[in-house]
Amino acid sequence: MIDGEPRYENIAVNHQVSAGYFDDYDTRQAAYWSVFAGAAGHTYGNHAIWQWDHPVLGLTGNHVVPKVRYWFNAINMDGSKDMQHLRTLMDARPALSRMPDQGLIVTNYPLMDNIQAMKSTSSALIYSATGKPIDVRMGRISGQEVLAHWFNPRTGDVIYAGKFANSGTRIFTPSSAGRGNDWVLLLDDASKTFVIPK
Repeated sequence: MIDGEPRYENIAVNHQVSAGYFDDYDTRQAAYWSVFAGAAGHTYGNHAIWQWDHPVLGLTGNHVVPKVRYWFNAINMDGSKDMQHLRTLMDARPALSRMPDQGLIVTNYPLMDNIQAMKSTSSALIYSATGKPIDVRMGRISGQEVLAHWFNPRTGDVIYAGKFANSGTRIFTPSSAGRGNDWVLLLDDASKTFVIPK
């Protein structure tokens, strides 16, 4: 499954300019939710790019004029850069054994605060869409202990969070919360050697 037409960056919400525009956070959130739920891929979209808006050729047809009007400006918007961080993260952990696993989460949140989780045999990735604390059911990956890191989907930076027993439940709290403050909790079997995403 591929989510081929998720929220486009720079497009009016519900095609109503008065409702505002989808931004980098909206496109990033859709991407992480899709990929962590098991999608085979994800397509980034931008309103000005798909129309090929150009100052000489003009607008090519859509009825809602984007905030960033021309395609050659839109290709550098933040949402497109965020997709590179997602790719880096996905490439840093085994792909063939990875699968969605909401069983990692003890307590989830509704709607826009939804937490989405996936794992392989020896690592887990858990996305908190708005930086809400993540109550993790430990022991669902291999190892007596796990190394925990926070991955920042906005910058690609990784922050070490500690080493913990891989049993019981544990709450992990990101350093910021609210709209635009999404985080990925990365848990690895401490006995394995994994590359830190960069």
